[in-house]
Parts: sequence; C-alpha cells; structure tokens
Amino acid sequence: MVDVFMANPEEELEFWAQLASLPPFENLTEEQKASLVGDLQRIFFPWLNDPVAARQFFVEVLSPELRQGIEKDYQAGGMKPHLERTLSTLMSEGVPKILELLGGKKVLWPSWAFETQVALMLEGRVLLESGAVRQTRQHQEFSTQLAARLLAELLRFLRRKPFPFRRCRICKKVMVQAVRGKPKLYCSEVCRSKGIPFAAKRTEHVRERRREKRQEEIENVRRILQAWPEDEQWKMIHKVFPDKSRRALVQLVNKAKQQQQNETPVGKGV
Repeated sequence: MVDVFMANPEEELEFWAQLASLPPFENLTEEQKASLVGDLQRIFFPWLNDPVAARQFFVEVLSPELRQGIEKDYQAGGMKPHLERTLSTLMSEGVPKILELLGGKKVLWPSWAFETQVALMLEGRVLLESGAVRQTRQHQEFSTQLAARLLAELLRFLRRKPFPFRRCRICKKVMVQAVRGKPKLYCSEVCRSKGIPFAAKRTEHVRERRREKRQEEIENVRRILQAWPEDEQWKMIHKVFPDKSRRALVQLVNKAKQQQQNETPVGKGV
C-alpha cells in the first residue's frame, strides 16, 4: 500500500506549528492558501506527482464510486481543490485542538475521524489520555479521508514525550520542541533578548521563575483534580510528575486543594 505519511517527522511537526500560528483558513490570502497547499502536497503527498503511485493509492483506499471521480480530477490536473479542502479541515479541526491543549483545556479528539473517541489534556510537557482510537473511519469525500488520516498521524505525534509543541513566552507563536534537552522557551533571538533580564536582575529572575514553576505544578494538579474522575486522578498525577516522591506529590495535592478552597466563594448565611 502507498504510504500516506512519507514526511520527515520534524518537517511535519513544523508544518503543524506553522498552521497553529496562522489566522483561521477563511482569513488567509489566496497566496497564503496556495503556498500552504503546495507545502501540504510536498510534505505529506509527494506520491501525487507519480501517476503509478497515485493510482495505487486510489485503488487501495477509495471506494469504486469515489475513485472514478477522483481519477478524472487527477488526470485533468484538478487536485488543488481537494487539497485546499483538506487544508481547511486540518485548520478547523486539528489546529484548535493543539491550541486548546496548550491552553490547559481537556479536549475530545474529532469523533468524526475515528471509530472511538479519546479525551486528551496537557499537563506540563506530558499528554494525559483517556479512551482509545481503534481505527480511522472511511469517508465519502476524498479530502475528508486525507484529513482524517493526517489527524490520526497528528494524534500519534501529540503522544510523543515530551509534548512536541510549546508557545513562545513573548510572542505566543507555536514552536516545535526537541525530544531531548531543555525546553525551548523563545522562538527567536529577538524574543529571547526580551525575555532574559540583565545580569543585575538575574538572581531575582531565577527566584521568580522558581515560584512560577511551583505555581505551575500546583495549577497542573488542580486541573487534574477538576478534569478527571477520582479513580484516575493519582494515575494522571504520577504520569505528569514521575520523578517526584509520594510525599512531594501529597504536598502538591494538599496545596492545590487548599488554593481551590481559598478561591471557593463562601455561602451567604446559614
């Protein structure tokens, strides 16, 4: 069978990061759409340039009814509208999920694309998951089939440890994170120069970063306590903080519960 995913993994992730940093599809210029469609074909579907490989894919994947129309479009050089609709679906279905995860929200992966649904939530650099995706559904439109396959591939990458995306601290652009080493905090030297203080303020900056990290850990635990059933909470907390002792985790949970209680409005009158 023709491999739909012939892309370099890092190139594929950079493409998704680029989409996540752009305005919605309907707000793009025609030049931007044309450039992105070209990148989409080059990265994910280079076999469309090979008539033998393209026909093999059509035969193996598409129903006879759908294949007949697509082969006519292919022979007439009319694949651009299909790829443009695929791009539109990726930007309306895949990109919001990336942004919601980066924003700390619990998301349901597009149920129309798969046989079963999966719930996802990002805590720190760890993706928490409940449910399972069994297989990609068959769809009646060629562009929808392509989009469903790419969403399945995106889900596979989102499960990578650590999580492959992060926002720049300064401009909030979505960046690809390396598998090894420290997390990338800035998208460019310009943003880095704005984010790192002068030497005179560096000690204060380090203290502040430690406080921020501690508070981020507490917020991660609070979101887990709010978003996941009680019988799954400790499992999720251990996944997010695998190197912390049980004592440290208990302290984190107690601190999270305490902050939550302090923020809960007190009922009027008894």
